Amino acid sequence: TIFEIITLVFMGNLLRFFFIVMFLIPGSLFATHIVGGEFELIHLEDSRYQVRLIIYFDEVNGNPGAKDPFATATIFRKSDDVFMRNVTLNLIEETFVPYTNPICADDRLVTSRLVYESTIELNANTYDDPEGYYLVWERCCRNNIITNITNPEATGQTFLLDFPAVVKNGEPFINSTPQLFPPLSDYACVNQLYYVDFRGQDVDGDSLVYSLVDPLKGASSPDDPAPPASRKPYATVNWTNGIGIDNQVPGNPPLQINENGFLTVTPDREGLFVFSVLCEEYRDGEKLGEVRRDFQMLVIDCPDPGFKPVIKSKKEGETIFKEDADTLVFSFAETKCIDFIVLDNDGNENMTVRAVPVNFEATLDGLFSTEGGIIQDPEDSLSFKMCLPDCPYLENEPYIIDVIAQDETCPLPLQDTMRLTIIAEPPPNFDPEFTQPINTFNTRNVAEGTVINLPIRGEDQDNELINYEITGIDFDISSYPIGINTITNTSGEIQLELNWDTNCLENDFSEQTSFTFMMTIEDEDACLFNHADTLFYTINIELPPNNLPAVKVNNRNEERNVSVRVGEELKLNILGEDADLTDLLSLKLRSDSADLELLNINFPDLEGRSDLSQTFRWLPDCDLVSPEDSVLEFSAYFIIEDFDKCKLPNADSVKVNFTVLPPLNVRPNIFINGEQNLREIEVEVGDELILPIIGFDNFGDSLHLYLEDQEAWEGLFEFSEVRGKEQVDTELRWPIICENLGEDLSGQTYELNFIIDDFNCYAPKNNAMPLSIVVKDKSVDQEIKIPNVFTPNLDDTINRYFRVEKIPEDNCNVQFQEVIIVNRWGKTVFRSDDPAFKWDGSTHSAGTYFYTIVFSDRNVKGFVDIHK
Repeated sequence: TIFEIITLVFMGNLLRFFFIVMFLIPGSLFATHIVGGEFELIHLEDSRYQVRLIIYFDEVNGNPGAKDPFATATIFRKSDDVFMRNVTLNLIEETFVPYTNPICADDRLVTSRLVYESTIELNANTYDDPEGYYLVWERCCRNNIITNITNPEATGQTFLLDFPAVVKNGEPFINSTPQLFPPLSDYACVNQLYYVDFRGQDVDGDSLVYSLVDPLKGASSPDDPAPPASRKPYATVNWTNGIGIDNQVPGNPPLQINENGFLTVTPDREGLFVFSVLCEEYRDGEKLGEVRRDFQMLVIDCPDPGFKPVIKSKKEGETIFKEDADTLVFSFAETKCIDFIVLDNDGNENMTVRAVPVNFEATLDGLFSTEGGIIQDPEDSLSFKMCLPDCPYLENEPYIIDVIAQDETCPLPLQDTMRLTIIAEPPPNFDPEFTQPINTFNTRNVAEGTVINLPIRGEDQDNELINYEITGIDFDISSYPIGINTITNTSGEIQLELNWDTNCLENDFSEQTSFTFMMTIEDEDACLFNHADTLFYTINIELPPNNLPAVKVNNRNEERNVSVRVGEELKLNILGEDADLTDLLSLKLRSDSADLELLNINFPDLEGRSDLSQTFRWLPDCDLVSPEDSVLEFSAYFIIEDFDKCKLPNADSVKVNFTVLPPLNVRPNIFINGEQNLREIEVEVGDELILPIIGFDNFGDSLHLYLEDQEAWEGLFEFSEVRGKEQVDTELRWPIICENLGEDLSGQTYELNFIIDDFNCYAPKNNAMPLSIVVKDKSVDQEIKIPNVFTPNLDDTINRYFRVEKIPEDNCNVQFQEVIIVNRWGKTVFRSDDPAFKWDGSTHSAGTYFYTIVFSDRNVKGFVDIHK
């Protein structure tokens, strides 16, 4: 809506505003403009890459408003099509594509080249999938006047590039995709040969192979001209009837491209034809990636091009020009010149000539006496001469040059090519020769510490200066104190001396003791051909004798198998010996199948001379095994190395195969009151029950001793759960009271269950000990002996009081309450609630008295007599 557009403007989002306006304008601007293009991915440094999108725009049929200010491409992973990231590319350059010959310009073909660019990071930790990645951008639409596909104005283009991971075998893999592809600069003509070099360049020197493929249209449409990129596969264009991949531009022959990228066609009809070329990138026979190039070719009905030029040649001094040149042979003494004439039956043609090397690489500028001219009429010709240098471009084989003459016919020049095969004798030259040493292969054995002074001499009969090169075969000379001194270097002679002090304190002989030198001398001949003499010189260094050390594990030098249980300490006695008492020894433990640090194995490296001994101690813990993987197995090596005078390691090792077994375990035990099988205890009211409880584990595991449903017993007695290792101690303390009996004060049984858990890391176990505590009322002797007479006033001290010697003790059922004594008239004379009462009766007259002893469950009555 207008309100939304105005809001966007005030928010500063001008780009989005631009696209909204485009959609509101009748007749979408997103059609009739794309000619073709491709992606480039160029390595800059480290993980930085430059992404470039090249788009070719039809300035005749396209709408300038459809030139996007930016493009958003997407990277996917090839193995599973996972989204990796988006890349925003900004328009940085816009130029016109020039014609090969500007005078051939036609208003129907005007193309501009748009370049979009961005710099991105491709991190090695992210872009490491061996199958690689692909970069894609989808855009609608193509030119509406394309003649070989249906509905072109609604057909989009998918720009696609496959590229490899940035790491390979753990190392950085540096690669830039092919780039600098040329556009089609010119139109083609009906029934005339059209040719163009459609090759790109590869800065890494990779091989590029070309083929024709179906153009991709993807998922874009006029309603959604630049959608978010979709994943592979992509839809292809719909060809019109009779058109397909093998005749995308129909003709005789139709459009073709060879694997080197040379595009040819002789079209048989007018039209605007879209076609697509696949460029595959290879390195060492392995495919790295590919890029697709879409383009379009304009074919028009052109005027008759006339006649092509004809080129003829002859060797200087001969009289007849030939249209098909023979192989030309030149001796060293001859002047190597060739005469040419160019004929053209059209007349009034501007002709140019050029030379192209075929089987060699060189710049051939300056060979011609002229590089072109005008042929006024059909009877005229253009004459010129080509003089070759005395030194042939190739040694000992013919070299081939194409001499090309072309006119200025539009759209592409007509041309004729004469291929010359030339055999030229080079100037005479003697090869240099070694005069010292004189054998091609020389071998010398020297004792370590020898100072080598090796004389080297070469001569050249032509008295030319001699260059030399001395390199190491499979070793780097610069890594050793080897000197090459030049004694003489004059015309025709060179004298050198190789100096080397082979003292092993100055040289590293740990990797090799045999060194082969390749010595080459070459003269500076006029043609700079490789005329060299080569010899090889091998020096074998004989090191001082050395006794090998030996390592023993528990006095044995062979492979050992040892087992240890979790929680048990393993001890091994390790001894390293060396008969060479002065050598430095190193004793260590290494493993290629386990991380010793993670296993908590600590066996520090030990260095010294003579014998080395160290005890290996290891207490494996519970983390090393589990019920799912009950046994851990790994191997390690006890290694003894000696370092003699030359610091060369000589080693011996003993392999030890470790097996870690799970810990043994049995159920822990519970002892109550010192008994392991106590099942029942009887207690009476008034007792205080104190039960010592001990938990014990034979394997020293951590323990937890507790009472089942302990919360239910809270407030009845005291008991604390306890934790510890190997042995835990606690107690149950319970003062027995009447409330602990049943409702009718009968006996009550309490069922307790003591539980102990061990925490063995592999197989934890537990145990339980049920205990019945029977609470009973206090047992009381109910028999009562009551005297029936006492003498309070007698002088003796015997039987002076009335009392009951043994009143039954109180329990929960029976309690003493009081004693009441009355006279015969029923008057109370004594009363007490003390079970130890004493009545002396001294104030009362002799006679019979009646008592009642009151208990909670009964009354005991009787009489007693007082005698005075």
